[in-house]
Amino acid sequence: MFWNELEGAYLFNKVFSKPISIDKVDLFSVKIERDGPSVLIEFDLLEALPDNPLPRWQSNYNKCRCGLICAGVKTMQISGIATNMEVDVSIQDNSKLIMKGLGFSLELECIYMHLSGPSVYLIGQ
Repeated sequence: MFWNELEGAYLFNKVFSKPISIDKVDLFSVKIERDGPSVLIEFDLLEALPDNPLPRWQSNYNKCRCGLICAGVKTMQISGIATNMEVDVSIQDNSKLIMKGLGFSLELECIYMHLSGPSVYLIGQ
């Protein structure tokens, strides 16, 4: 499965000319809201940068941040936390999300998933 195939990937598809597989990401945050209930997950893609950037983006960036909005969450299990969380990602039937990494695990089932972003930024220079 590819990030490009998820609902809400309009901007993603404008800035990436090729499909980007759902694989390993650098997990930044997980925000749980009882309204919905919903979960907002923010992460950086590890091995992909936009190859067709928007004109307003500077050409000087080395990170690409995306988000995943999971609405109508039915079940969720989460354990572990760290300051650096590279996790493997799996999405099944656009309703089940599994993220697993060293000392971290998140599994949830929801009614609806929506990709947000991407945005880009520069770090470490």
